[in-house]
Amino acid sequence: ATTAAAPVRPLIGILGGAADYGQNILMRYVGQKVVADMQVALFAHLMRADLATFHDQAAGRLVSRFTNDIQLLRQTASNVIVGFAKELLTLIFLLGVMIYQSWQMSAIAFFVLIFAFLPIIRFGRRMRKVANQTQSTLGDFTQQLDETFSGVRMVKAYGREEFETERVRQSIRKLVKLYMRASRISAAMGPVMEVLGSLSIAAIVWYGGHEVLRGATTPGAFFSFITAMIMAYRPVKVVASLNTQLQEGMAAASRF
Repeated sequence: ATTAAAPVRPLIGILGGAADYGQNILMRYVGQKVVADMQVALFAHLMRADLATFHDQAAGRLVSRFTNDIQLLRQTASNVIVGFAKELLTLIFLLGVMIYQSWQMSAIAFFVLIFAFLPIIRFGRRMRKVANQTQSTLGDFTQQLDETFSGVRMVKAYGREEFETERVRQSIRKLVKLYMRASRISAAMGPVMEVLGSLSIAAIVWYGGHEVLRGATTPGAFFSFITAMIMAYRPVKVVASLNTQLQEGMAAASRF
């Protein structure tokens, strides 16, 4: 039986790799196609708009929609959509294993999981707010550069080089502050999930160990549950990380 199964293993690995490759390519193609259609639709809409629209919206800000905002949308379509689909399916399967092994210990894990999603939601809201501010500032910065380069003759004629340089310096400083604020929000997600994960595992070890000692469950079932729980922690952490990227994409989609 072992000899007969030996050739099957490489075949399963090849099929699994091919399926994973196909899934990634297909999902990314769908995401990129949606974003490309949005770009064409926006441009066609602007071409049909009256001149008042272009007076209300500065050219630099419109260009920013097609460059900065669309770049975030592409990243969201390429990374977040694929990641969410894969990790959520993995998480659902592992949660099923946990419930099968012990619904009591699963209830404890779910209780902690609920508290884990509270900071995810909170950080997500903060990230979307910062992303909106960042994209808005990028639009202003693009407009500022467009105006300066278009009127460079006037800048040089009136000796305003230092003044324009200082304006750009201030805009870049504002962008750096916003980028660092987003980085702090994203970086805080990992430690928060680590703490909650550790508390969850500690609670399960205490309760499960007590159940094993009094004979309510077997050591094998307990260790099987712990293994599934530790494996389920990874997709939860990945989903939390992807949520911050998703919020940036949602902010860009809203502006777009």
